[in-house]
Amino acid sequence: MISWPAHIVHDHGKVRAQFTHLIDVMPTILEAVGVQAPESVDGVAQQPIDGTSLAYTFDSAKAPERHRVQYFELLGNRAMYQDGWMASTTPPPDVLNTAVHVTTTKPEDYKWELYDLRHDYAQAHDLAAAQPERLKALQGLWMEQAKRYNVLPIDNAVSAARHLAERDAYNPPRPEYVYWGKGIRVDTGAEPPLTRYSFTMTVDTTIPAAGANGVLVAYGSTFAGWSFYLKDGHPVAYESFSQQPRYQYAVRSNDALPAGPATISYTVSYVRPSGGADVTISVNGKQVATGHVDHVINLYDPTETFDIGLDSGAAVSPEYSGDGAFPGTIDKVRVELHGLPATAKSTTISD
Repeated sequence: MISWPAHIVHDHGKVRAQFTHLIDVMPTILEAVGVQAPESVDGVAQQPIDGTSLAYTFDSAKAPERHRVQYFELLGNRAMYQDGWMASTTPPPDVLNTAVHVTTTKPEDYKWELYDLRHDYAQAHDLAAAQPERLKALQGLWMEQAKRYNVLPIDNAVSAARHLAERDAYNPPRPEYVYWGKGIRVDTGAEPPLTRYSFTMTVDTTIPAAGANGVLVAYGSTFAGWSFYLKDGHPVAYESFSQQPRYQYAVRSNDALPAGPATISYTVSYVRPSGGADVTISVNGKQVATGHVDHVINLYDPTETFDIGLDSGAAVSPEYSGDGAFPGTIDKVRVELHGLPATAKSTTISD
């Protein structure tokens, strides 16, 4: 639905039948406001905008259709639109059976259907058997579009393996991540993958004269997450496998830290394949606490973030209130992943 009273004065409330797609929204807005899409931003070349502005339909309900070709693909389900015709696949029941699965049905085995949208908008009459050549042509066009827009390979699995493969394609794990300062929040996909690799997290901080309570680093939430913080000056490593108290674990130092500079290290070593993890806390190079957690998280809520100096969202630990903001200084946080080949670049982020 489009409303622009100052410019769309004819055919108020009328319907347009030209084919449109979500990718047409941005080109429409750019044309409406008279702005050309930049070819580069801050020196970074921009991908071309593939949509078609809908502005040509504003004054003419019968204007010839301009968005004539559009491919679709989602988890192996495919469709191809061209000049009023739509060819599309129908996933078998096992593909839609559960939200997290690995199906045994291959995408190439999906059934294809064919519809004439100009006379069958509801797609009630499958013409695949009656017009096999047209279906074949649209299938070939879909493959051309898939190659052009990097859709291949087709994968219909909805699994942790797929999620990790997609993440690693754009942000492969690095042996070291370095952050300067506090108040940093790193979104899912850009944070250190702490659920997949054993790690050592080293925090250079300064403890206030009045002592310290608060979060140094938090990852995830009470439903699945890690938090590394100070409680009455005592360093704590806290893992929440779930929101149930019996699946929450804490390793803490018996000694409170004095005021002044301190380097606090947390090492989490996953015990695989038996499960669990060994946790060690060190202060200024001296081990101050060890422990074991029986269950470890594999995934966490993607709406949560990797936080430094606070715990945003649903707090991992109940031992601090609110976001558990740390009152002292955090100069540097260094995260080292163990078990990775030292061939990738490190990452540095400042507040």
